[in-house]
Amino acid sequence: MFRPSTRKLILAGATLAAMVVAMPASNADDSFDGAWSISFITKSGPCLGSYAGTGQIVNHVIHFGGSGGSFSGSVAPSGSVSMRFSMGPSHAVGTGALSTDYGSGTWSADVIEIGACSGVWNAQRS
Repeated sequence: MFRPSTRKLILAGATLAAMVVAMPASNADDSFDGAWSISFITKSGPCLGSYAGTGQIVNHVIHFGGSGGSFSGSVAPSGSVSMRFSMGPSHAVGTGALSTDYGSGTWSADVIEIGACSGVWNAQRS
């Protein structure tokens, strides 16, 4: 049979395994999920002065509709935001942070035809 110390180790391992199995399957933070309005304001460069739109956050992924290009974005559990937009050879990146109901950050773009632009973005839960 097993020595007493080995039995204790097996019992401890079995207890730990039972506790892990009994834990909830997901402890996901969905506090940012939902509809959001966002505005982009140009502070420097020849880009449009401002642009506003709506989007959704689902499972920390930003879905921005009607972008006309390739958009990807995510929200970390801390609220930190990272996004990227590409249209042809041009691209823009943005960073910032969200709280439960609002957020803000900065963006910069390398627009091949007209030059570089940069600005700020603001978001509010819809």
